[in-house]
Amino acid sequence: HEQRSLNTLLSTLLSKISEARSNQKPAKKFGFSSKSKLVATQQADHEKEEIEPANNSVAAKEETASGEVFTDLNGQVIFVRTAKAVFIRRCSNCTVYALPTDGSLFISDCDGCTVYCASHQLRVKSSVRLSLYTWCTSRPVIESCSEMLFGGYDAWQGLLESEVSHAEGLLTHAEWATKVGHFKDLDWAQKSYTQVDDFHWLKQSQSPNWALIPKDQQNVSMVKYPTP
Repeated sequence: HEQRSLNTLLSTLLSKISEARSNQKPAKKFGFSSKSKLVATQQADHEKEEIEPANNSVAAKEETASGEVFTDLNGQVIFVRTAKAVFIRRCSNCTVYALPTDGSLFISDCDGCTVYCASHQLRVKSSVRLSLYTWCTSRPVIESCSEMLFGGYDAWQGLLESEVSHAEGLLTHAEWATKVGHFKDLDWAQKSYTQVDDFHWLKQSQSPNWALIPKDQQNVSMVKYPTP
């Protein structure tokens, strides 16, 4: 029920954004302010040290018929199985490794987290200072957020060395997204993180609430998804 309500609300908001865009002039060439570049640099410097998940990884706080729920965690490593819906709420300074899925990932009230995810939908609300390495089959959406940084899902290099029962022999992120996440439009998904919708910024200019992480400053992670 919660997922259906969220999807209905998001569909309504997306319709409003599309209507607003249709009345605007073509967008100018995308650019970033020096402030955004500084934020990206600081975040990348903060994340240079590799994470060892063995001693501080956690399972879902709650498992439902439709997905998993993680709440009120601090400084933990979160591994997310393929699920139709994943909810991450009130988490701080956590790192999230999510297997590809054709479902949705909802993040709310989080601070200072790094997230690697490939999903049909990514919705982030009331969060700050997140680094999101993502591929989506739709536009990622943020609402009431600030200092959000985006990069590609392929920054999680450890995925390619992971042993997952339903993903034997997959050698590239594209294969993982197609075979495990059932992505159909892979070309769009691979660039989706550059096309973020900000529900609180309908102006023609670039939203000040998110920026891209330069390739040479991305936090490339070699952490593997744990073997069951």
